[in-house]
Amino acid sequence: MKIVGIGLDLVRIARIRAITERWQERFLQRLYTDAERQYCFRLSSPYASLAGRFAVKEAILKALGTGWSAGVRWSDIQVLNDSAGRPVATVHGRVGALVREAGVTGIHVSLSHDAEYAIAEAVLTSDSDQRTESRWNVTRKQARQAIDRRINDRDLSVEEDVDQQEDQHADGKGVEERPHGRHRPLDPGEGKPEEDREPGDQPQDDEIRRRHRSLR
Repeated sequence: MKIVGIGLDLVRIARIRAITERWQERFLQRLYTDAERQYCFRLSSPYASLAGRFAVKEAILKALGTGWSAGVRWSDIQVLNDSAGRPVATVHGRVGALVREAGVTGIHVSLSHDAEYAIAEAVLTSDSDQRTESRWNVTRKQARQAIDRRINDRDLSVEEDVDQQEDQHADGKGVEERPHGRHRPLDPGEGKPEEDREPGDQPQDDEIRRRHRSLR
């Protein structure tokens, strides 16, 4: 058995909850399959479970070395639990094609979470040492080039990706370019009662409300 790639990802649960509460089904349908959503929302802590599955998807893409480019969709990866409670990842679509090109025959994942964070690891293995290295290297190179182009065009954060879709649906125009390497941080006051907000929270709240109103 040969290890093809290893990926690790850490996700803040509060961020997944904040984005879910803001965008609801638009966000959930974009990142999770129907089966994943149904499973998570049957649990007492659905956002921890959603964050864990998000971390697994990221870890698998990191193990592949391609990131979420070149036609990859979040829902190409599905993470459910088997009868013993172990997380099992299955892939299809563009991710399935990349996995086959890499000669991967096994996807091994593990995830865990506490009150604040979810973490996941993915190990991709192959039963054979024979793999078309040149073809796979070309695929990875193309993926990295696509990522570089997208970084030059806009922020790659999940929330901004949803923002872009909303912008396009709202006015039919192109997406406003964002400075290279700039990420809009999660509003530190998001979800807090007014009396619990700290200095500096309010301006960012106003910006979120202003942007959200412009999309209606």
